[in-house]
Amino acid sequence: MRHTFASVGAGDGMSLQIIGKLLGHADAGTTQRYAHVDVNPTRAAANLIAGKIADAIGGR
Repeated sequence: MRHTFASVGAGDGMSLQIIGKLLGHADAGTTQRYAHVDVNPTRAAANLIAGKIADAIGGR
């Protein structure tokens, strides 16, 4: 569950520092081993930007 928690947080763009604090990790390296990001960060960024543009032009 801890790995899933960290991975979901990292996949949503949360910093390893914040995730580590939530999990009680003193070392960011520990958090990095927990956070297995499944989503391609480039695709996630493109989707985020496209969503904001769609909102701005009334597409949503």
